Amino acid sequence: MEKTRSLMKKTVDFLRDQLKGMGGNINDDLISTVTIDYSGQQTPLEHLCLINQKDRRISITPYDPSIMAKVEEELKKQGFDAYKFSKTTVVVNIPLISGDTRREVASKMNKLGEDAKVSVRNIRRNFRKKNKDCDDKELQKMTNIAIEEIDQLISGKV
Repeated sequence: MEKTRSLMKKTVDFLRDQLKGMGGNINDDLISTVTIDYSGQQTPLEHLCLINQKDRRISITPYDPSIMAKVEEELKKQGFDAYKFSKTTVVVNIPLISGDTRREVASKMNKLGEDAKVSVRNIRRNFRKKNKDCDDKELQKMTNIAIEEIDQLISGKV
């Protein structure tokens, strides 16, 4: 049961990381959650690069210059206005957030929240399959707590 609780907590924590910086503006917290394939593992940019924000611009300087192209490519793939600024730096411009963009961000955040809820419910379902004699009330209580946290995260950001 403790493993199930831990998996649900990890799901909520993952959503929290995904929502960083999404509440109204792009910021360096959001950029730092982007991952790239580095030595065969998906690694967050914050572990591979120096990330600084100044005004409406975020500069990303990889510690290993050989990953510059990967960094720029992944940022573009994630929908950021990224471009190679110099031999050592990729820059992301931060757009002003319009009403349409706010609605788009809210829609993305709601989808991330729904995906997290599905994950929590799948964790519950898998636990029930493996443990036929489990305490359903305790399992449902854990599920409800996780879903409540997800709802709070989403409503606090939208």
